[in-house]
Amino acid sequence: FHVLVDFVSEMTAKGYKVTTPKLPWSGKKGKAEYTGSLDDTFEIIKGEIASLRQSGRKKIVIAGHSMGAAGAVAFAASGLSVDGLVGIAPGHFPGSNFHNKFVFFDVKKAKQMVYDGIGHQRLQVEDYNSGGRRFKMEVVAKDYLSLFDPQGPMNFGSSIEKLGETPLLWVAPDSDPVTKQGWAKEYFLMAPK
Repeated sequence: FHVLVDFVSEMTAKGYKVTTPKLPWSGKKGKAEYTGSLDDTFEIIKGEIASLRQSGRKKIVIAGHSMGAAGAVAFAASGLSVDGLVGIAPGHFPGSNFHNKFVFFDVKKAKQMVYDGIGHQRLQVEDYNSGGRRFKMEVVAKDYLSLFDPQGPMNFGSSIEKLGETPLLWVAPDSDPVTKQGWAKEYFLMAPK
Protein backbone atom coordinates (compact mmCIF):
# COMPACT_ATOMS: atom_id res chain seq x y z
CA PHE A 1 0.00 0.00 0.00
CA HIS A 2 2.86 2.39 0.79
CA VAL A 3 3.93 2.08 -2.86
CA LEU A 4 0.71 3.74 -3.99
CA VAL A 5 0.89 6.44 -1.33
CA ASP A 6 4.43 7.31 -2.43
CA PHE A 7 3.47 7.20 -6.11
CA VAL A 8 0.46 9.48 -5.63
CA SER A 9 2.49 11.89 -3.51
CA GLU A 10 5.31 12.13 -6.07
CA MET A 11 2.96 12.53 -9.06
CA THR A 12 0.90 15.18 -7.27
CA ALA A 13 4.07 17.07 -6.31
CA LYS A 14 5.04 17.13 -10.00
CA GLY A 15 1.72 18.80 -10.86
CA TYR A 16 -0.28 15.81 -12.11
CA LYS A 17 -3.90 15.33 -11.10
CA VAL A 18 -4.18 11.90 -9.48
CA THR A 19 -7.33 10.10 -8.40
CA THR A 20 -7.40 6.86 -6.41
CA PRO A 21 -10.85 5.29 -6.62
CA LYS A 22 -11.76 2.33 -4.44
CA LEU A 23 -11.96 -0.64 -6.83
CA PRO A 24 -13.73 -3.96 -6.19
CA TRP A 25 -10.50 -5.69 -5.15
CA SER A 26 -9.53 -2.99 -2.67
CA GLY A 27 -9.22 -4.04 0.94
CA LYS A 28 -7.23 -3.57 4.10
CA LYS A 29 -3.82 -4.91 5.14
CA GLY A 30 -3.31 -6.87 1.92
CA LYS A 31 -6.69 -8.59 2.16
CA ALA A 32 -8.95 -7.94 -0.82
CA GLU A 33 -12.70 -7.66 -0.43
CA TYR A 34 -13.94 -8.34 -4.02
CA THR A 35 -17.07 -6.23 -3.82
CA GLY A 36 -17.85 -6.29 -7.54
CA SER A 37 -16.94 -7.52 -11.00
CA LEU A 38 -14.46 -6.43 -13.62
CA ASP A 39 -17.33 -4.63 -15.38
CA ASP A 40 -17.93 -2.68 -12.16
CA THR A 41 -14.22 -1.80 -12.16
CA PHE A 42 -14.40 -0.55 -15.72
CA GLU A 43 -17.41 1.64 -14.89
CA ILE A 44 -15.52 3.20 -11.98
CA ILE A 45 -12.49 3.88 -14.18
CA LYS A 46 -14.65 5.31 -16.99
CA GLY A 47 -16.28 7.63 -14.45
CA GLU A 48 -12.88 8.84 -13.23
CA ILE A 49 -11.71 9.42 -16.82
CA ALA A 50 -14.87 11.36 -17.67
CA SER A 51 -14.41 13.55 -14.60
CA LEU A 52 -10.76 14.22 -15.46
CA ARG A 53 -11.62 15.07 -19.06
CA GLN A 54 -14.39 17.44 -17.90
CA SER A 55 -11.83 19.21 -15.71
CA GLY A 56 -9.72 19.84 -18.81
CA ARG A 57 -7.21 17.00 -18.58
CA LYS A 58 -6.06 15.97 -22.06
CA LYS A 59 -3.92 12.88 -21.41
CA ILE A 60 -5.09 10.08 -19.12
CA VAL A 61 -2.70 7.43 -17.82
CA ILE A 62 -3.95 4.58 -15.67
CA ALA A 63 -1.55 3.26 -13.05
CA GLY A 64 -2.11 0.19 -10.93
CA HIS A 65 -0.22 -1.85 -8.38
CA SER A 66 -0.35 -5.67 -8.29
CA MET A 67 -3.91 -6.67 -9.25
CA GLY A 68 -4.58 -3.03 -10.16
CA ALA A 69 -1.93 -3.29 -12.88
CA ALA A 70 -3.73 -6.30 -14.34
CA GLY A 71 -7.00 -4.37 -14.20
CA ALA A 72 -5.45 -1.40 -16.00
CA VAL A 73 -4.10 -3.65 -18.75
CA ALA A 74 -7.47 -5.42 -19.08
CA PHE A 75 -9.18 -2.01 -19.33
CA ALA A 76 -6.95 -0.88 -22.20
CA ALA A 77 -7.10 -4.31 -23.89
CA SER A 78 -10.89 -4.16 -23.93
CA GLY A 79 -10.69 -1.22 -26.33
CA LEU A 80 -11.53 1.50 -23.81
CA SER A 81 -9.60 4.69 -24.42
CA VAL A 82 -6.55 5.53 -22.34
CA ASP A 83 -3.33 7.33 -23.26
CA GLY A 84 -0.92 5.17 -21.29
CA LEU A 85 -0.49 2.54 -18.59
CA VAL A 86 1.82 2.14 -15.61
CA GLY A 87 2.03 -1.30 -14.01
CA ILE A 88 3.70 -1.19 -10.61
CA ALA A 89 4.77 -4.72 -9.66
CA PRO A 90 1.93 -6.38 -11.63
CA GLY A 91 0.84 -9.44 -9.72
CA HIS A 92 -2.36 -11.04 -11.00
CA PHE A 93 -1.85 -13.53 -13.82
CA PRO A 94 -4.95 -15.61 -14.63
CA GLY A 95 -3.96 -18.17 -17.22
CA SER A 96 -0.49 -18.78 -15.79
CA ASN A 97 0.37 -22.15 -14.26
CA PHE A 98 1.17 -20.43 -10.95
CA HIS A 99 -2.24 -18.77 -10.81
CA ASN A 100 -4.19 -21.79 -12.02
CA LYS A 101 -2.89 -24.11 -9.31
CA PHE A 102 -4.34 -21.80 -6.65
CA VAL A 103 -7.73 -21.08 -8.21
CA PHE A 104 -8.58 -24.22 -10.21
CA PHE A 105 -11.19 -25.66 -7.83
CA ASP A 106 -12.70 -22.31 -6.88
CA VAL A 107 -13.06 -21.34 -10.56
CA LYS A 108 -14.64 -24.73 -11.26
CA LYS A 109 -17.19 -24.22 -8.44
CA ALA A 110 -17.98 -20.67 -9.61
CA LYS A 111 -18.47 -21.81 -13.22
CA GLN A 112 -20.84 -24.52 -12.06
CA MET A 113 -22.84 -21.98 -10.07
CA VAL A 114 -23.14 -19.71 -13.10
CA TYR A 115 -24.12 -22.70 -15.26
CA ASP A 116 -26.78 -23.64 -12.69
CA GLY A 117 -28.21 -20.11 -12.81
CA ILE A 118 -27.06 -19.15 -9.33
CA GLY A 119 -23.99 -17.10 -10.24
CA HIS A 120 -25.35 -14.18 -8.20
CA GLN A 121 -24.92 -16.23 -5.02
CA ARG A 122 -21.81 -16.27 -2.85
CA LEU A 123 -19.27 -19.04 -2.55
CA GLN A 124 -16.30 -19.51 -0.27
CA VAL A 125 -12.91 -19.25 -1.95
CA GLU A 126 -9.32 -19.07 -0.83
CA ASP A 127 -7.69 -15.84 -1.90
CA TYR A 128 -3.95 -15.98 -2.36
CA ASN A 129 -1.48 -13.16 -2.57
CA SER A 130 1.97 -13.35 -4.13
CA GLY A 131 3.28 -11.97 -0.85
CA GLY A 132 2.54 -15.35 0.73
CA ARG A 133 -0.75 -14.37 2.39
CA ARG A 134 -3.85 -16.55 2.04
CA PHE A 135 -7.38 -15.84 3.19
CA LYS A 136 -10.75 -17.59 3.18
CA MET A 137 -13.53 -15.34 1.97
CA GLU A 138 -16.97 -15.30 0.42
CA VAL A 139 -17.52 -13.70 -2.99
CA VAL A 140 -20.27 -13.56 -5.61
CA ALA A 141 -19.55 -16.41 -8.06
CA LYS A 142 -19.92 -14.39 -11.29
CA ASP A 143 -17.80 -11.53 -9.90
CA TYR A 144 -15.10 -14.00 -8.89
CA LEU A 145 -15.02 -15.44 -12.41
CA SER A 146 -14.66 -11.99 -13.99
CA LEU A 147 -11.46 -11.50 -11.99
CA PHE A 148 -9.99 -15.03 -11.73
CA ASP A 149 -11.15 -17.19 -14.65
CA PRO A 150 -8.06 -18.19 -16.69
CA GLN A 151 -10.16 -17.90 -19.87
CA GLY A 152 -11.74 -14.63 -18.69
CA PRO A 153 -11.05 -10.97 -19.36
CA MET A 154 -8.30 -10.74 -16.71
CA ASN A 155 -6.09 -13.29 -18.50
CA PHE A 156 -2.96 -11.16 -18.38
CA GLY A 157 -1.20 -12.76 -21.35
CA SER A 158 -4.19 -12.22 -23.63
CA SER A 159 -4.74 -8.67 -22.38
CA ILE A 160 -1.17 -7.50 -22.76
CA GLU A 161 -1.03 -8.78 -26.34
CA LYS A 162 -4.08 -6.63 -27.20
CA LEU A 163 -2.66 -3.29 -26.07
CA GLY A 164 -1.98 -2.09 -29.60
CA GLU A 165 -0.36 1.34 -29.53
CA THR A 166 -1.06 2.02 -25.83
CA PRO A 167 2.26 2.86 -24.13
CA LEU A 168 3.10 0.67 -21.12
CA LEU A 169 5.60 1.37 -18.34
CA TRP A 170 6.20 -1.78 -16.28
CA VAL A 171 7.90 -1.23 -12.92
CA ALA A 172 9.41 -4.56 -11.84
CA PRO A 173 11.23 -4.34 -8.50
CA ASP A 174 14.16 -6.75 -8.12
CA SER A 175 12.70 -8.05 -4.85
CA ASP A 176 9.32 -8.91 -6.44
CA PRO A 177 8.76 -12.70 -6.83
CA VAL A 178 7.37 -12.04 -10.33
CA THR A 179 10.68 -10.46 -11.31
CA LYS A 180 12.80 -13.12 -9.57
CA GLN A 181 10.98 -15.94 -11.41
CA GLY A 182 11.41 -14.21 -14.78
CA TRP A 183 7.68 -13.73 -15.30
CA ALA A 184 7.89 -9.93 -15.42
CA LYS A 185 10.21 -10.05 -18.42
CA GLU A 186 8.22 -12.86 -20.04
CA TYR A 187 4.92 -10.97 -19.83
CA PHE A 188 6.43 -7.60 -20.72
CA LEU A 189 7.85 -9.10 -23.91
CA MET A 190 4.29 -10.06 -24.91
CA ALA A 191 3.35 -6.39 -25.16
CA PRO A 192 3.25 -4.95 -28.69
CA LYS A 193 6.44 -3.13 -29.60
